[in-house]
Amino acid sequence: MTNSYGLINQITVTKQSKKQVETRINNLIYEYLNKNGWQLDQPIELKDFIEDHLGYKFELADLPEDILGCTYFEAKRVIIDNQLFEENPKRANFTIGHEISHI
Repeated sequence: MTNSYGLINQITVTKQSKKQVETRINNLIYEYLNKNGWQLDQPIELKDFIEDHLGYKFELADLPEDILGCTYFEAKRVIIDNQLFEENPKRANFTIGHEISHI
């Protein structure tokens, strides 16, 4: 089911412990680093991580005022507010990381 923005209102997920989530995230990061021959101390370009490793399309768009980012699971798209990216890149990176955690 989607709302007027085309966002999913409700999805069913299996509850996982904090440790399970941490392990999964760490595994994804190490897979990505190993695939590219990189070390952990090198910065990760989150856009490339989303597109190349997770298989989602990354987009910037003008989103409604109260939405900083969103993930379309069925369409495999992550969208971040364009204005946020321009005005506060650190917050934009946090928001990208937040959307990655949904995936």
